[in-house]
Amino acid sequence: MKKFASALHFLTSGCAILFVAGPVAGQISGVRTEEVTGASFVPLQSYVMAESGGDLLFFAGLSGMGFHSRARDGRTTFPAEDFNREVYLYDLDTQTTRSASVTTLPSPLSDLLVATNAQAVQYGDTLYLYGGYGPVPSTQSWATWDSIIQIDLGAVRQAILDGANLPESAFTVRHSAEAQVAGGAIVKIGPYFALVGGSNFTGNYGDEANFSNVYSNEIHIFDPAASLVNPIRTYTDDQYHRRDGNVTPVTLGAPGNQRAGFLVHIGVFKPGNEILPEVWEHPLIFDSQSRQVTLDVNFTQMMNQYEAPRVSFHSASRGENYIVTLGGLSGANWDGQQFVRNMTIPWVIDVTMLKMRDSAVVSETVVGAALKPVTNAELVLNPNLPRNALGQVDWDALVAGEVLLGHFYGGIQATNPGNSSVTEASPRVYAVYATIDKFALSATALHAGQPATLSVNRADPGARVYFAYSMRGGGPTYVPSIGMSVDLSQPIVIAGQKTADAQGTAALTVTVPSGAPPTDVWLQAIERNSSNIYVKSNQIASRIER
Repeated sequence: MKKFASALHFLTSGCAILFVAGPVAGQISGVRTEEVTGASFVPLQSYVMAESGGDLLFFAGLSGMGFHSRARDGRTTFPAEDFNREVYLYDLDTQTTRSASVTTLPSPLSDLLVATNAQAVQYGDTLYLYGGYGPVPSTQSWATWDSIIQIDLGAVRQAILDGANLPESAFTVRHSAEAQVAGGAIVKIGPYFALVGGSNFTGNYGDEANFSNVYSNEIHIFDPAASLVNPIRTYTDDQYHRRDGNVTPVTLGAPGNQRAGFLVHIGVFKPGNEILPEVWEHPLIFDSQSRQVTLDVNFTQMMNQYEAPRVSFHSASRGENYIVTLGGLSGANWDGQQFVRNMTIPWVIDVTMLKMRDSAVVSETVVGAALKPVTNAELVLNPNLPRNALGQVDWDALVAGEVLLGHFYGGIQATNPGNSSVTEASPRVYAVYATIDKFALSATALHAGQPATLSVNRADPGARVYFAYSMRGGGPTYVPSIGMSVDLSQPIVIAGQKTADAQGTAALTVTVPSGAPPTDVWLQAIERNSSNIYVKSNQIASRIER
């Protein structure tokens, strides 16, 4: 057996790796949703959500209607009475909801809090709520607010717990032309955040003769330490003519050159066709290193372009992101074999995964199904999941098997997939589970003088797999030559190496020395795949017995 330091020539040699078509080394599969029985929520969609004191707070949105009518015949599309006028506190321990009304606050503050599709970002126990579309008091009209409302979440939460009115002192209002959008999105990028897209809606959405819809066509970058009102940089392009899409933090770049960014995976609508509006096809990628927004013309997204519950994973060892979106409204259907364009934008339950490698989207796959089609709801991640600095789930730290990704609350729910489904503002809470299939190590019992077998599955076919161990602990130890940390303490020993077969499996049988005393041992496998990327398996803590 070789010490890890002297065995690094195995890991860094330029030997060619045979690539055999077969299963990928790791993937997300079997995504499903399950309604949480006994959870007491309220009908609410297109809200703004925040977290405070271990509870959830929900602001604004719509409480009395499902998906809006697309008819432009003068009917009231967003009745004023259907706008939410409560702030809801959801207790995660008891799964119950209580609330306080915004109508006890003075105007115009109370009016600005009655909105739908606002944008928001949270820092610590403070929420910043941007814009939103709402009814103009004492009129028969509607407007998109230009407000930025700073909200003391702790004070709001305490007032609701005390059964008291919301304190006016918990809210501070500013105004900004950039904030005057609805249906946009805010995403954090390290110390900054971006306000992406959206529209300035004025008037009754159902009255085409008296309605205005001006897309922002802009992406604004804010430094909250400098100003919440004035962006430090603005990008303008006709390709940014988007709203109601999914904007997700991603980590760009290959191992050794990774940096923050975000992905705008589509959104609606392309200009010029009001009769049968079209969703966008190509995602936008923002790179914090180059400070550029790139239109990814080499990739066409087929499904799940409308705002829906989603989660972003990142594998630092692979330089890959996996973005999972849970159905909703889609520009295509999946027929079990392929994507089929559907210009009617149907409701779907298909869960899709976008894979990004380095700084580009490389694939879109169907990885499961939700119980019902749902849009305009936010996924709250399971707090026990490992995360990186951007809040993404740390793929490398996950273990194989089914895991609880988190929960989403309310939203617009359709009764069934299709084009003519009945919709509602949902009062339901759903749990989201995913099966994690990844490069995994297993080991038989370790007995002095007896053979033991170390096995891996879900490796890249043809990858070189190194089986390592430590008698000192579970690390971590950074290994510069492979550009990552392993979960073993020095000295690290390579027990042997194997090449993964066409099914992605490899096994190494070793004999434990007969004189080995009872002692703890930590085991891990490292693979080098066809792209010369190193990936580590789960760590196993075992013990040699006599």
